[in-house]
Amino acid sequence: MGHRDKSTDTAGVSPAILWQRIEAMAHRPASSLVPPDLAPLLRPAAVLIPFYLEEDRPYLLFTKRSQNLPTHRGEISFPGGGRREGDPDLLATALRETREELGIDPATVRVIGLFDEVPSIAGYRVTPYVAHIPPPPVPAIDPSEVEEVIEVEVVRLLDERIHRVERWKRFGQEFPIHFFSYDRHLIWGLTGGLVHRLVGWLKGQQPEVPGTTGG
Repeated sequence: MGHRDKSTDTAGVSPAILWQRIEAMAHRPASSLVPPDLAPLLRPAAVLIPFYLEEDRPYLLFTKRSQNLPTHRGEISFPGGGRREGDPDLLATALRETREELGIDPATVRVIGLFDEVPSIAGYRVTPYVAHIPPPPVPAIDPSEVEEVIEVEVVRLLDERIHRVERWKRFGQEFPIHFFSYDRHLIWGLTGGLVHRLVGWLKGQQPEVPGTTGG
């Protein structure tokens, strides 16, 4: 069963403008934050950043990873995973993983655009795809991978009071790690880094200097 968080504070941006900016990501040039010398050492992976509309208000869907998984147990993430041999491309990876985790038919997914490729400390270079999905409930959650579906009204993520950043040392360097908290949930690591960059775009801000996203 999904958890929904709804906010009436529009943070100065109307739902209609937010959706326009989400759709405008179709024309946003994606960049790679993966250092060229590190890229050959990382496995390719992909995630779907799934937006949807409900009562003309944009929402974002997250998953809470199962406690039975070998890594990142209980963390908040987007559906996705590593590329398999049978995947023709990384978009196919993102759509396959979304179907396996949530039962969402790829035919019902409208891909809006490509977002910034990011490195993960878990050894992946992750390509995110921004997409429009049907509103929940999702068809079929795989309990071996997903403990919970979390539905967040996008405007809530624009609230600076729920965001904080810490400096963590990785690979001998310090990097910003972004945290978004609300209710009992904490979004951080790779997903927190992606949300931070999404929020910057939705607020009309320039992206920050590239760096690792953690996770």
